[in-house]
Amino acid sequence: MSTTVSLGSRLGGLVLGTVFILLGVMFIVLGVTFLPIIGIIMALPLLGLSRYFLRPLVQVTIRTEPAKKPVPAREAAVPEGIPAVAGQAA
Repeated sequence: MSTTVSLGSRLGGLVLGTVFILLGVMFIVLGVTFLPIIGIIMALPLLGLSRYFLRPLVQVTIRTEPAKKPVPAREAAVPEGIPAVAGQAA
């Protein structure tokens, strides 16, 4: 199954991820300086969202063994007991 990713969707993910990173860093700074618990609790989900939007949208799979060559339908043997289809040699 082939998945295509358009430039617009990739750019949108990068923009949202960047915004979430900036908000997360802002809440971490706020948590360290002014509101310790609230800032850090708000920063962690935002940084998690940024990771979700910045990840690659297409997972690349590496095949470790070569693909098997399929046998064409005309060259496939007909098992005994099954009548041949019209156009095939008996």
